[in-house]
Amino acid sequence: MERFERFIGGRIQKRFELLQKEGEKALMPFITAGDPDLEVTKSLLLEMERSGADLIEVGVPFSDPLADGPIIQKSYQRALKKGVSLRKIIALIKDIREEMRIPIILMTAYNLLYHYGETEFVRDAVSAGIDGIIVPDLPPEEARSLMDLAQGAGRSEERRVGKECRSRWSPYH
Repeated sequence: MERFERFIGGRIQKRFELLQKEGEKALMPFITAGDPDLEVTKSLLLEMERSGADLIEVGVPFSDPLADGPIIQKSYQRALKKGVSLRKIIALIKDIREEMRIPIILMTAYNLLYHYGETEFVRDAVSAGIDGIIVPDLPPEEARSLMDLAQGAGRSEERRVGKECRSRWSPYH
């Protein structure tokens, strides 16, 4: 079941408006941050943009991924063995943000945000130029404080849900 929260910065909305105007679909590749290391991740992010990606989803390694398949699980394990952390990923994105124009969206487990601290995470993510987050293990009824913090930091809230759970809580039905 697809379920996630995304806090949208202006780049995401502008990208989708442009794609809609041009009648195009979005290309949004996924990459695990830190696999094989953060320097290669930096190079790959820049190359993805040069190669036509419209947005990039950056996976934050977590020791117990919920719904990821074996390939992503193994990439998370390799990154964690190299000491990759949410703080290091945010620092990497902050470092390359001036070079990249397309939206960057983090996909992370809520446990990492909880330990980081929601207030500190939102402040650091916005400062780094992160445009959105996907938190698949954070039910919408428990996401209010995180969404309020994001809105207070100048991000608008957008919820998307798969059609199979739309009737339960989506504002888009």
